[in-house]
Amino acid sequence: DIHFLSVCGMSILTKAVLADVSGHGEESAEVARIIHDALQQSIGAHDNSAMLSSVNEAFLRRRTGAFKFTTMVSTIIDSRDRSLVYAYAGHPSILRGSKGRFTPVRPESGAPPGMPLGIVRGGALRYEQHHAQLAKGDVLVLHTDAFTEAKLPDGELLGEEGLIRLLETAGTMQP
Repeated sequence: DIHFLSVCGMSILTKAVLADVSGHGEESAEVARIIHDALQQSIGAHDNSAMLSSVNEAFLRRRTGAFKFTTMVSTIIDSRDRSLVYAYAGHPSILRGSKGRFTPVRPESGAPPGMPLGIVRGGALRYEQHHAQLAKGDVLVLHTDAFTEAKLPDGELLGEEGLIRLLETAGTMQP
C-alpha cells in the first residue's frame, strides 16, 4: 500500500491519496515512483480525476514484470468550507464518521468506483471527480481491501459493513 499526505503552506488544502498495489518488492517500488511523480506534477491541482488519468497512462507506458494493476483514491479537503473532492480508481469507498456512526462516501449519482489503474488505456476512460460536504468533527477513514477482505473466524470476509461495525464499536472518533 502507498499513502501520500500533503498540506498546503497556508494549511487550507489537504491532499490524501491511498493506493493498493497488486504485487510486492521492486514492482511496488516502481509503482510508488510513478505515483510520486504524478503527485508532484499535480500537487497544487484540484482535479483528482486528471491525476488518476495521468497515473493510469504512466502505468501503461512503464508497466513491466508482474505488475498488474492498482486501485487508488485521491482526495482534497478544503478547510475553509469543509468540502471534500474525491475520485476513485477501483478503490474501496472512504468511510465517513460523524457522531459515532460511519457511512461510505459514494457519489450521489451512484457512479461505479472507476476502473483500477493500469488496465485500460485512456481514450474513453475517465475518472469522475465527486464532491461531499463535511461537518465539523467528521472523521474520514481511507482504507484498502486488506480490511474488508480479512477473514473472520468462520471463514467469511469482514466486508465493508463489518469494518463499519468495528469502527463504531471502537468507541472513539479520534484518529
